[in-house]
Amino acid sequence: MIVSMERTLNSAWFSRRAGSRKDNCTLATSQYWDWLTYIDDDYLSEWEVVKMKELYQYQLQELACQSIASITIGWGLTYPLMGPILRAQAQNFVLRVPVSLTFATFIAVQGANWQRPSPTFTDIVSQPAPHGSYLRRTLREHFPVWWRETSAQLHAKGLSLPEMHEYDRQTKMPTSYSNFNTTGSERTKAALRQALAAHHHHSLSI
Repeated sequence: MIVSMERTLNSAWFSRRAGSRKDNCTLATSQYWDWLTYIDDDYLSEWEVVKMKELYQYQLQELACQSIASITIGWGLTYPLMGPILRAQAQNFVLRVPVSLTFATFIAVQGANWQRPSPTFTDIVSQPAPHGSYLRRTLREHFPVWWRETSAQLHAKGLSLPEMHEYDRQTKMPTSYSNFNTTGSERTKAALRQALAAHHHHSLSI
């Protein structure tokens, strides 16, 4: 009810917020740090290196703000839960620390997985091919679910890139968001063919 009233009274702010989320791809702090482990800067252009440094700076700022906010909120939530503790200040601190850390950990995990619009990340993944292909492939191969969401967001922006699931020039439709390794199944089929051939040869010799 309050949100609907605010949406009516302050429609310009909600329009800007909805527009920023529609125009930019979303990125969570945990996603960024996981993605960073698969990136080799030797394959990046100079512009991509600068943009990745800019994104790194933003993610550090968000991580610091999330840590401060989660600890502060976690400590504040101990007062309505535990009430005033009529003991010495040192005992009061010791009793509140485990509860506040529990709250802070929960809030920190939720904040790290909260996807927010990132203009810098959008600039990196929306480069026209062949630029940005390496970074898009790392997303598609290592984070198929995340790339499915990012690909849909790029498609909503009107982009069509070779790595996207919605690419309108591809001749083979993707059958899965995950690229599973088929080497094991091919090896099994080859072993079965050899066994059948050996059995057939043995039957003829008899």
